[in-house]
Amino acid sequence: MKRLVPRRWVALAGLLVVPAIVRADCRLVLGKMDNSPGPASVAQACIWPVGLTGRQYAVAVTTARGQPVGAQILWAAVGQPIKIIFDCSTRQDRYVVTLSDQALPVTPWEPPMAGCLLEVRDFAGGDIETVAAVKDRWRQANHVQGRGFVPNIFLGINPFGPSENFVALFRGALVAPQDGEYAFATVSDDASVLTVDGQDVASWPGGHGADAYAFRQHNGKIKLTAGPHRLDYLWIQAGESLTAVAAWKLPGIDRYAVVPANAFVAVAQYAVVDAPATYFEWQPVAHSRAGNFAVVDYRFAVAAPQSNLTYRWSFDDGTTARGAVVTHTFPRPALRPVRLDTGAASVTQTVAVAPRWDQINDWSDEQFTRQRVQLLKLNRDQLPVDDLANVCRLADTIHDPELLTAYGLTCLQRSRDFTGGHADLFYALGNYFQEPAVRRYDTAEQALHVALGWQLPDANLRERIKLRLARLLLDTFGKPDETGKLLAEIQPGNLTNEQRRLLAILRADLVLARDDLAGAQAQYNTIGCLGEPDRARYSVQRQARLESARAYLGRQEFAAAENLVRTVEWEVPVERLAPDFSLVLAQVHIARQEFARAMLRCQRLLAVTNADNLRATALFHLVEVERALQLDVLAGQSLQQLLTQYPYSEFAARAKERWTAVKN
Repeated sequence: MKRLVPRRWVALAGLLVVPAIVRADCRLVLGKMDNSPGPASVAQACIWPVGLTGRQYAVAVTTARGQPVGAQILWAAVGQPIKIIFDCSTRQDRYVVTLSDQALPVTPWEPPMAGCLLEVRDFAGGDIETVAAVKDRWRQANHVQGRGFVPNIFLGINPFGPSENFVALFRGALVAPQDGEYAFATVSDDASVLTVDGQDVASWPGGHGADAYAFRQHNGKIKLTAGPHRLDYLWIQAGESLTAVAAWKLPGIDRYAVVPANAFVAVAQYAVVDAPATYFEWQPVAHSRAGNFAVVDYRFAVAAPQSNLTYRWSFDDGTTARGAVVTHTFPRPALRPVRLDTGAASVTQTVAVAPRWDQINDWSDEQFTRQRVQLLKLNRDQLPVDDLANVCRLADTIHDPELLTAYGLTCLQRSRDFTGGHADLFYALGNYFQEPAVRRYDTAEQALHVALGWQLPDANLRERIKLRLARLLLDTFGKPDETGKLLAEIQPGNLTNEQRRLLAILRADLVLARDDLAGAQAQYNTIGCLGEPDRARYSVQRQARLESARAYLGRQEFAAAENLVRTVEWEVPVERLAPDFSLVLAQVHIARQEFARAMLRCQRLLAVTNADNLRATALFHLVEVERALQLDVLAGQSLQQLLTQYPYSEFAARAKERWTAVKN
């Protein structure tokens, strides 16, 4: 096929030229890198827009002697390095680049196609089952995540953003070494289409995983003349696993091989070698990411350090660092102001802090252990509230109680600095501070009240907060009146079916807490059962679950014992009146030192049973928890009741032996 060589890169990559005005000139010297391929007519370089506050930039490049050469901006975004390409056909080792706040003379240049250029855009979903549909998804994708050269089409990450849900296009200047028939194949996860000189050659549309044998199925042939050709590889990633591989077979070769980097027209590599004293570069070093939450290490380096200057860095989390090269842990990806002071001059630069997208694994325990030390050292009173929120959510995701407690308490202390957009955070904190290992119930109540203090557009969230607070008030603090007022405010129409069931159970619990046993039983029965409908089978199942819960309790597997009882009470709400299940929960609470909850559970047990052995057991445990809560008067009364009403019980004997110091 005849070669199709585009006249300009702008035709391949969209808007490469970004004409705009910036605040001040920045003049830099570029030097050819030692590992730069060649010979080349097109060069690329990254320059950092230090001190430039605009969102768009203008660029000019000259040789060291001042001869203008053509240049274009390949990629520019706020707080990110600017990627440029320029005409290096003069084969110079040094070039001078200028970023300016004024219009610059434009040197006419139609860059020849070179290298392998990758552009990645957001994928909003849609049909990808045919080649035409895949191409439509690219045309419809608007938001560009990034653009830059890659060695070849052999990729298992997204270098410009999250490695999920994106559409990417590789456009390369492929050099055919000889005339003849070439075979091309694709291996991808998910859809891919490989095109040479505008002709579809190999494709694998649809959502699917990668297959090592795909070369055999998803391939095609095309005749090429020796020389450069345009190769396009369109790739859609619609899940999490990802692979993109373009392979070829040269004429006379029997086996496929990945199209190598040296098969593309070379692009020379240049880097900044001389710059103003306050010019610095930044790049991500590593991140720790769980779910949507991350902390990130960034490296900052003065490009041309001078021995007679000192370098002091200031970050918006209140920390400082000294030296020409420093590394800083950011509590949250965001646009962050970074200030460099040399003693003679200073500059403040906005840095787009983001995860290191080419990092293979999002998490390393060793790495996060070091970052965690830095997070705990930060002055949390000075942190932006979004930083506090991000670290809290990360700590909650990875179940780090020390970190979550430290940052969560600071959030509560600074709750007036937050807005309703953080209500879900305070809801999560309200749940966390109730956990058995934490048991900070007053703090949990405070967090939930803070969350309810805002006008929330999410009606369901608001009702969930009320449900959670009502449960806390009833089961931990024993406040039926406050619970009743809160339940009366809840709008059932804003709840899911499951949440409405929870509301009905809470209302029945409230009736029981007000000592109306018959009324509570009637309401529990009205709610209905989710379990086994056959009474005989349910009786067997019930006994088996009870024995399992007791076995878990005996093995100190308290969470498993509680979950089993909670499941029974959820499926058959009237079982909340069953003394045997209530006793298991009371013992779980005591073992985990949840004494406030254990006391209320023991009191409930006394209200629902007349069996002497169960009442004696409940009174014994009630003395335990009242003493643990330092309610000595109540403990004495409960002990007296136990010894008087059940003097010959096992638990009366145990009580006498254990608490002989308590006066009858």
